[in-house]
Amino acid sequence: MPTRFSILDIPGAGAHATVCIARDRDAGAIRALKVLSADYDAESEEAQRVRDEGRILQRLQHRGLPRVHEQLEIDGRQVLVMDFVEGPSLAWLLRRIKRFPADVAVAIAREIADVVDYAYAGTSGPSGHPVRLVHRDLNLANVLLDPEGQVKVLDFGLARAEFLDRESYTLVSIQGTPGYCAPEGLRAIRDNPKLDVYSLGVCLMAMVGGYVPILSRQEARHAEGLEESLTRLEEILAGAHEGLVDLLRGMCAFAPEGRPTMSDVRE
Repeated sequence: MPTRFSILDIPGAGAHATVCIARDRDAGAIRALKVLSADYDAESEEAQRVRDEGRILQRLQHRGLPRVHEQLEIDGRQVLVMDFVEGPSLAWLLRRIKRFPADVAVAIAREIADVVDYAYAGTSGPSGHPVRLVHRDLNLANVLLDPEGQVKVLDFGLARAEFLDRESYTLVSIQGTPGYCAPEGLRAIRDNPKLDVYSLGVCLMAMVGGYVPILSRQEARHAEGLEESLTRLEEILAGAHEGLVDLLRGMCAFAPEGRPTMSDVRE
């Protein structure tokens, strides 16, 4: 690592990349560095995925997204220099508080919907048309709350935007998180923003219900499992938040055409 960066902490190390917290002497700021594993060369799919993530995030400016300041190659490894977001993930919080109050969960879900809807329809690519970004891996571990309570949506490593000039490997093999990934994602068809609507519905159910429902990939069994989960939520809500269960039924519908748009969810 160049002398420009002083590593302060390494909070996460996965199979493909390591996240480091570092002091950037040039910027005089604390940054998060996403460093691709040395196992992958510059031409690998994993390296391309990191470059795609950087290209995507550099075009997006939203309070709910970390800013990518630079893309670097250091000792042959791809590195993203990003905002450091201090705060717990929703997954971490759920493990400790067991369930979110429903009004808090709804407010958080609305903030996530605003971020994701902006990424899909609210900003332009090089052609001037909307980026049409689909996150494809929304889950509670990828959303943080900063010290001011602001939602931050992270990890666009599986995301796909229309301006990218390549076919992403993940169009063929969706690698979203089990339980959160919509059934059609697992069947590996082209991207649709309804993938993210489904995943956000699972996030909201998990926050209110206290667990991630694992629904079948087979339509009839999926519908049965969804109704069982929603019945439990109705018992938890005890008549409060009228309309929430119906919204979740739509968001987690088996068929994409049965789901609302992210804009509808946000409202």
